[in-house]
Amino acid sequence: MFDSVQHIHFIGIGGAGMVSLAQIFHDMGKTVTGSDLIENENTDALKKRGIKIKLGHASDLPEKTEFVIYSAAVPHLNPERKDAQEKKIPSLKRGEALAEIVNLFPISIAIAGSHGKTTTTAMLQHLLQQLNLNPGYMIGGKVPGLEATGAFGDGKVFVTEVDESDGSQALVHATVGIILNMEDDHAWSHGGVQQLFACFQKFAKQTKHLLLNENLAENNLFDDHPNTLYVKEAPLTQAIRKVILGPHNRHNASFAIQACEYLSIPPKEALPNLLSFKGVDRRFKIHHENSDSVILEDYAHHPTEVNVCLSTIRESWPNHYCHVIFQPHRYERIKRYHREFGKELSLADELTLVSPFAAWVNDQDLEKPEIILESCSNQLKKSYSSLPFDLLVDQVITKNTRPVVYAILGAGDIDALIPKLLKRVK
Repeated sequence: MFDSVQHIHFIGIGGAGMVSLAQIFHDMGKTVTGSDLIENENTDALKKRGIKIKLGHASDLPEKTEFVIYSAAVPHLNPERKDAQEKKIPSLKRGEALAEIVNLFPISIAIAGSHGKTTTTAMLQHLLQQLNLNPGYMIGGKVPGLEATGAFGDGKVFVTEVDESDGSQALVHATVGIILNMEDDHAWSHGGVQQLFACFQKFAKQTKHLLLNENLAENNLFDDHPNTLYVKEAPLTQAIRKVILGPHNRHNASFAIQACEYLSIPPKEALPNLLSFKGVDRRFKIHHENSDSVILEDYAHHPTEVNVCLSTIRESWPNHYCHVIFQPHRYERIKRYHREFGKELSLADELTLVSPFAAWVNDQDLEKPEIILESCSNQLKKSYSSLPFDLLVDQVITKNTRPVVYAILGAGDIDALIPKLLKRVK
């Protein structure tokens, strides 16, 4: 599809998935341009590579544009999308373009699941890089020490996460498919839970080899796949366990190690390289730690993710006071999971619930965020705040007789609170 195309324009180029694709096409020698409503660290990174980015969406695409790739967040009435339609310029949604990229590689490993996709993809990319391979990859988050979140590599092996939220994982045909776990998150985008699970089934059927969570054996959804392996926890050393914190990350590491075997890399060669893995930004990232306090951040925006995050905090700092600052992601999740959120957040000692991040969806009327507090334990110290982050710091940081873990959880813009907390604590 892209052989005869030179100039590709990205609408919404600053998004986590879009920036990776732009980097991959840039590596392929394509002329890449883009546009977005705001500047961020992703657009800054692309500009440093010489990619021209326009702020805002004009009615005219750049001259000589031959192909358009747009984010799922970009509406069909976007002026640049309309211009592409009028000029009959071929266009693909981000997930559709990723599926086409997968087809360019002789060997592809695609990671699916409701949780852990980004971390597992980053782990596998790290292992292959440390073992002197040069894989292509698409990672949906920033990895410390990694210059780009997407690369073409040497064109032989491609490692990518795939997305169930928009159903685009069902477009991917991978050599090795991984399903880490499967829950009903994003069921509303598919029309129901069964339709969501059918999307996972279709992804699985289109893989030559399938790696599955042991728990998925119970639902019989994947029984007809001829090459299925249920993954057990890899034998991680104590040293590795100090780097790979939490049972969920040990689960992710086991899949990364198992995937290496399909590239003829035995576990004994792959395992030691986990010691140098630095994690992924916003995934249980420790920003500060001393004898008085810890500040960590996690992307947790689903009850299961909240549970594993807080369980890992309790495992790692058993004597600390745990104060969670949680930003719900989409009102749809509040409506669907408020009871589960209440149960899992009650693992903390204190909760500050902040205004939800709507993810550019106008669904505020679905449910009030305070219902999460109503679902929490009565023993939990809890409050709701709609204050701007500059003022929220004064509410969050209070005197305590025990050392404190400040856990900032959420997939929205709650990360903007981190530097303000760091400044105050330090």
